[in-house]
Amino acid sequence: MNYIEYDLLFESRKQLIEEITELDEKRSTISLCLKYGTSPKFAIIYILRNRFLQKL
Repeated sequence: MNYIEYDLLFESRKQLIEEITELDEKRSTISLCLKYGTSPKFAIIYILRNRFLQKL
């Protein structure tokens, strides 16, 4: 496998991980809304807060 093939594989894998993460966050948003009967805005704020805390 040459460098270009490896680079393309790495980029496609990275993009796939980002898409899966985004889908998981959407699923989390919906499940939080259903669980607490709140608006999507509350769930999105909760997810962003968790993401921020993970980076610390």
